[in-house]
Amino acid sequence: MTKPQGYAEAAKRQIDQLAAEMDRIQDMGKKAIANLRKEYEKKIKDLSDEYEREMKDFNGKKETVEHQIKKMRKASGNALEELKVGTDAAIAEMTDAISRARREFENR
Repeated sequence: MTKPQGYAEAAKRQIDQLAAEMDRIQDMGKKAIANLRKEYEKKIKDLSDEYEREMKDFNGKKETVEHQIKKMRKASGNALEELKVGTDAAIAEMTDAISRARREFENR
C-alpha cells in the first residue's frame, strides 16, 4: 500500500467513526427532544386541568352568590342576616380562589 492510499484509508476510517458518533448524538438529541415534548405536554395538560377545576369552582360559587343575592332582596330580619353571612363567606371564597389561580398561573 502506498502512503497516499494508507492515509486515505485512515482518513476514511476516522470520518466513518465521526459519522457514527454523530448518528449516536443525533439519536440522543431526538430522544431528549421527545422526552421534553412529553414533559411539556404533561405540564400543559396539568395546567389546563387545574384551570378547568378553578373555573368550575369559581362559577359554582358565583352561582351560589347570585342565588343568595336574589333571596336577599326578598328577605328580612334573621333570614337577611343569615344570607349576608353566607354571601360574605362565598365572596371571600371566590376572592381566595381568584388569588390562588392568579398566583398559580403567574408563576408558570
